[in-house]
Amino acid sequence: MRRLADVLEAVSGTTSKLQKIDLLAAYLQSLSDDELQIACTYLTGAPFPAGDGRALNVGWSAIADALLDVSGASWADLDSSYLKHGDLGSVAAELLTRKVRAPLFPTPLTLTTVNEIFSRLAASAGKGSRQIKLEAMRSLFENADPLEAKYLIRIITSDMRVGLKEGLLEEAVAKAFGRSLDDVRRANMLISDIGAVAVLARHGRLGEARLQLFRPFRFMLADTIFTPAEAFEPVRGDGDGGGAPEPLLVEDKYDGVRAQAHYDGTRLAIFSRTLDEITPSFPELHGDLRALAGRYIIDGEIVAWRDGRAIPFTQLQQRLRRKDPSELIAVVPVMLFAFDLLHVRPTGGSPAQAPRPAAGGVGAAGELNGRHHAPGPGGPLP
Repeated sequence: MRRLADVLEAVSGTTSKLQKIDLLAAYLQSLSDDELQIACTYLTGAPFPAGDGRALNVGWSAIADALLDVSGASWADLDSSYLKHGDLGSVAAELLTRKVRAPLFPTPLTLTTVNEIFSRLAASAGKGSRQIKLEAMRSLFENADPLEAKYLIRIITSDMRVGLKEGLLEEAVAKAFGRSLDDVRRANMLISDIGAVAVLARHGRLGEARLQLFRPFRFMLADTIFTPAEAFEPVRGDGDGGGAPEPLLVEDKYDGVRAQAHYDGTRLAIFSRTLDEITPSFPELHGDLRALAGRYIIDGEIVAWRDGRAIPFTQLQQRLRRKDPSELIAVVPVMLFAFDLLHVRPTGGSPAQAPRPAAGGVGAAGELNGRHHAPGPGGPLP
């Protein structure tokens, strides 16, 4: 953990993109496969990979209580330090230069040890969970040196503050293992786990990255164009005016919530653009999605829809992040407009590459409808 903290501190201390990449690449090369997967996740400023579904659920007060218990500092000390730094990680680095609680023989914090503690924190729920989380946080701070504590808190709070975006980490992975940046980015788009991608890159197996049911993937978003002519550039033919233009399909774009639906014949999960599971928020979609045959992944947009037309997005916002949307289902009904049927395995059949449906609807019509055209990307679902 100390080496990770040192690298993050060095990355924070330079504005040079190339130097950041060099620092990260050298560090990644030095790790075992297990360490590599964990370290890459932490370098994104998160305790778990994107789409993992687990959350630490450790609040500011629990972090502060554990920090004060171990350091012996007062709330006034913490407030003063926070006013100076504006960052709880830097506060920890300052306060933990002195400890009133520390093991006689501190256990060095390894990436694996921290990962195990994070897993226990995520698994703690219900009565007594706050005390369990508090004890786990105390254990981290008792064994961490000030710099380690600084970055542990930044990972826990997902607030890294070192000028390190995931795109830069993808470049570091590509450089560390001599792989194509495009291949690294494509693999990360498909499996949304830069740690797993780094391990594949090390062993020359990036081509094995595949969409998997219930592992949400990064959405392919639209590109901005600045003139109408740009929209037609990909379909102009051979570029010399002699070739036949490619067909062009124009679809309506409704203002809603980007979503992907995964179904295996039994389990159904709907994920948001941020790769969070939002299945309980839209129960009226479940029946129609389950009625579609086979195992599949659909990419689309959840739109507030009433009487055959879209209603304002501001009304749909009322349904977001609600654990129980029952009171709003009749007021703000929704439909899923399907952009892509990315993968499908027919029930009882062999894997098949899916066609791509144009914006059909699920929810209002009770079926997936729409034209079918260009084949979808990738291979069959595992």
